[in-house]
Amino acid sequence: VLKETRAEYWGIQLINFLDCTAYFSLLTIVAVFLSDDLGLNDRLAGYTITAFTSATSLMLLFSGMTTDWLGIRRGLNVAMWGSLFLRLAVVWVGLTPSLPHRGLIAGVLLVLMAPFMAAIQTIFQAATNRYTTRRSRSAGFNLWYLFMNIGAAAAGFSIDIVRKWLH
Repeated sequence: VLKETRAEYWGIQLINFLDCTAYFSLLTIVAVFLSDDLGLNDRLAGYTITAFTSATSLMLLFSGMTTDWLGIRRGLNVAMWGSLFLRLAVVWVGLTPSLPHRGLIAGVLLVLMAPFMAAIQTIFQAATNRYTTRRSRSAGFNLWYLFMNIGAAAAGFSIDIVRKWLH
């Protein structure tokens, strides 16, 4: 039944896979990054991660309304570009050892990322609903979840490659 879905559905699933790979990679290494690379103690690193993940969860309360207001395409553009910018900013903080207060800056950037992360998940769900047919909808949501899990698995494999490449 998935052959009944629109081409946009498959584009969303590709973005879903790539975004989940990036997100789960971040979640897996952020504690080590904040403590070993940026010098936060374990307690502050834990609080930072808790603030980021809690803010992301809380933003889910508003992301549906925002997605409805912006629409799927515009919402996806805003959320992905915002996430990309903030992710690149976190990488820049990590690669700039002379920057003062790097741990604090990275923590703020992570928390600022939360609304974009919540919006992305809402947009994926709205897009799956819109770009599938009534007959293919349940299979479309199953595949959306499968791509998310494959992205999580790919994250685990990609971490060593990226960490070794960046030393």
